[in-house]
Amino acid sequence: MALSARILPPVWHILHWQAQEEKQGQEKEFFAVYVIDRRHRLRGILSVRDLILADPKTRASDIMDIDVVSVPPEMDQEEVAILISKSDRIYNDF
Repeated sequence: MALSARILPPVWHILHWQAQEEKQGQEKEFFAVYVIDRRHRLRGILSVRDLILADPKTRASDIMDIDVVSVPPEMDQEEVAILISKSDRIYNDF
């Protein structure tokens, strides 16, 4: 199976997201859900583990990991590599 990106608004409850996934019949594997705001800016990340263990009435913004590193698409790949090498974030949950 191919991997797929998933997005979620921060105000959505986990239950709402699960219902949307079922409605759309998503069958691709994923390891994380990216929480984005109305301007499509990354605000946080949820692991699959976060989603499974969360109370369905919990909002994404209440449980998302906000300590994320993001870069603009036009950033040079060498600059990205330097930025990531300085970050000690490795997502073992994914």
